[in-house]
Amino acid sequence: MEVLQSLGINGTIGIQFFVFFLAYISLSNLLFKPYLKAYEKRKEQTEGQETLAETLDLSTQDLHLKMDSLRRDLSLKISEIFNEAKKRGAKEAATYLDGARTESQNMLANANQKVAHDVDVAKKEFQKILPEMSQTIVEKLVGRSI
Repeated sequence: MEVLQSLGINGTIGIQFFVFFLAYISLSNLLFKPYLKAYEKRKEQTEGQETLAETLDLSTQDLHLKMDSLRRDLSLKISEIFNEAKKRGAKEAATYLDGARTESQNMLANANQKVAHDVDVAKKEFQKILPEMSQTIVEKLVGRSI
């Protein structure tokens, strides 16, 4: 006992231990356990949110890749449709131009034939009146009738 008294331990040690355990149990139940529970819950939620964020990031990247692929495919399809329509339009324009060219050639040929015919008719009429005109011109130049 002398050793205990030399260390400063007396008969109140039991009360001190009781007060310590009472304070420890009450602090443990009222402060430390709820704090540790809240800490663990927050840690789980944070880790869950990080996992969710990573999952969402990966799915977003996948969606971006899919959208890029779909956009390229759609762009190629639109380009093909545009080129096909352009070719059809060029063929149709060539057909219309050929038809118009043929029609204009026919009209030009008809006009040339009509002009040639009118020239022939005019020549024949002129041939008919040529002797009379010649005589009239000569009479006018000479000044008397022949």
